[in-house]
Amino acid sequence: MSEQVSQPIWRPLADGLPFFAALSNGKRKRSVSDLLTLLVTLLLAGLFAGLSVPTSGFEQALVNLIGAIPSFLDVLWRLGVACLLLWVVVILVSSTVRVRVEVLVDIAAALVVAVGVALAFSRQINGVWPSFSQAASGGSAGSVPLISLACAVAVSSAASPHLSLPFRHFGRWVVLAAMLCVVLLESSTPFGALLSLLLGVAAAAAVHLGLGSSMGGPNLTGVGVALAQLGLEVDHLVEAPRQSSGVFLADAMSPTRGAVHIKVYGRDARDTQLLSRLWRAIWYRGATRPAMTREQQVEHEGFVTMLAASRGIAVPQVLVAGMTDSGDALLAVAQRGSPLEPGPNVAIEKIWQIVRSLHQIDLVHGALDLDSFAVVDQEFVLTDLSTVTSTASRDQQLTDLAQTMVVTAILVGIERATVIAAEQLD
Repeated sequence: MSEQVSQPIWRPLADGLPFFAALSNGKRKRSVSDLLTLLVTLLLAGLFAGLSVPTSGFEQALVNLIGAIPSFLDVLWRLGVACLLLWVVVILVSSTVRVRVEVLVDIAAALVVAVGVALAFSRQINGVWPSFSQAASGGSAGSVPLISLACAVAVSSAASPHLSLPFRHFGRWVVLAAMLCVVLLESSTPFGALLSLLLGVAAAAAVHLGLGSSMGGPNLTGVGVALAQLGLEVDHLVEAPRQSSGVFLADAMSPTRGAVHIKVYGRDARDTQLLSRLWRAIWYRGATRPAMTREQQVEHEGFVTMLAASRGIAVPQVLVAGMTDSGDALLAVAQRGSPLEPGPNVAIEKIWQIVRSLHQIDLVHGALDLDSFAVVDQEFVLTDLSTVTSTASRDQQLTDLAQTMVVTAILVGIERATVIAAEQLD
C-alpha cells in the first residue's frame, strides 16, 4: 500500500502520434477559459481596430522596415501562407475522412462567425465593405483586417481542442508564422494582421462557448488507451461513483496490480484551478500559490504521495503517471479502498496519526473531509493528496487539525471526537 515501486513512475507515451485526440465522451461543456479568451480577444480586437486607422507612427515605421526587405524573399513568405492553407485543408480532409462530425460542426460555425465579425470590423474601420480581392489577399494596398487570415485562424482554433497535443501546438505555430508572412507580403498591416488573428480566435472561442467543448472531459476508452500506452494494462474500467470537481475519476482492475484508481486532469482541472485562484485572491490576499499546469499537478501529487509513503504514512502506491495524447495528465494509484462509514467503534486515532505524521514532514493537506480517507485492508489510508502543500505554516496546520476534528466528529459523534482530539493534541 505504501511501498515504492522500483520502475519509473512518469513515463512517455508509446510510439504513435494520432492526429485526433481520443473520442470525446459526448458531453460538451462550456469552459471558463473559453469565456475569458472571448472577452480578452474582443477587447484587444477593439483596441487594435482603433489603432489601425489612421496608421500610427510606430506602425508606419514597421511598414517602412518591411518595405526595405528584398522582394526575392517573397517566395518564402508565400510558402508560409501556403502552409496555413495546407493545414486548414488537412484538418478538413481528416475530419471528413474520420467522420468527426463534431469537428466539422465547430469549424463551420466558427467560419460563419469569423466572416461576419471580420466583415463588420472591416466596414467599421474602412467605411466601406471589402471587395473579394481585399478579403482574400488584401488587394493592392493591403486589408485591415484580412478576412481570409481570420477565417483560417478560426478553422485552426475551432479544431484545436479535438486534436492531439503535438498537432495542437503545431497548428498554433503555423498560424503565428502565417500571420508574420502576411505582414511581410504587405497583404495587411502589422496591427491588421494581429486584428485578424484575434478575430479568428474570438470566433472559435464564441463557438466553443455557445456549443460547448468536448475538450474538458476524457472518456473511458481514451483513459484505457493511455494507460496501456503508459505500460499499465487494465480491464473493467468504470467511472468512479464519486467525481471530484475538475478531475475525472475512474476505477479499474489490473491483472498484475489489482484494484487501480485513476485520476485524469483535463481542461476542467485548469478551469477549476483558475476559479479557485481567483476566489482565494479575493478573500485571502497573498494566499494564492503559483498556478500549475496539468502535468505539474500530476507530478506534484505523485511526488508528495511517494514522499509520504517513504515516511511510513498510509497512502496509496503510485503506479504510473503521464500525459495522454490529448494533453490530459493522468495518475494511477493502487486500490482506493472503501469509504469511511460513521460508527461508535471507528478507530479515529488512526486518522489523527496520519494528519500529525504529515505535519511532521512539513506537509499540510488543506482540504480534509470524509472523501480524503478510505479503508484499505482494514487500515485507514489518506487517498487524496492533490491539495497537499509543503513548507507548512502553523495556521495551515491548525486548519488541518480543525478539519480533522470535523471529520472525526461526523464518524463517532462530537463527544468522543472531542475526547480523542484532546488526547492527540496534548
